[in-house]
Amino acid sequence: MTSSSFFLTSDTLPLKFILALFNSKLYQFYFSIVGEKTAGGAYVFKKTTIEKFLIPNNLSKIGELAEKVEQILKEDSLEIKNEIEEETYNISCEIDQLVYQLYDLTEEEIKIIEEAIA
Repeated sequence: MTSSSFFLTSDTLPLKFILALFNSKLYQFYFSIVGEKTAGGAYVFKKTTIEKFLIPNNLSKIGELAEKVEQILKEDSLEIKNEIEEETYNISCEIDQLVYQLYDLTEEEIKIIEEAIA
């Protein structure tokens, strides 16, 4: 059995913005619906499922989301593991809130997502 590899690129969107989207709770929820699972229960990113992701029309948070990803990447420089985990968690929560805003989700919709992937 062979596997294919794909590289995700964009001429118009910063890759850190895309990384923020793909790692948000919203996209985790969405991928649980459209994604393909392996026998072990992990999700596999395949071209056909990635193409189903919807990039929001409202791109007002691109810079802010890209900066949050940069903050998480810089967390590796901290020496105390608990501080890294806590700060990374806090920034991830901020990313989730920004992504929810991009898609204009209601509190009810956010609750459904958060409960589904908890």
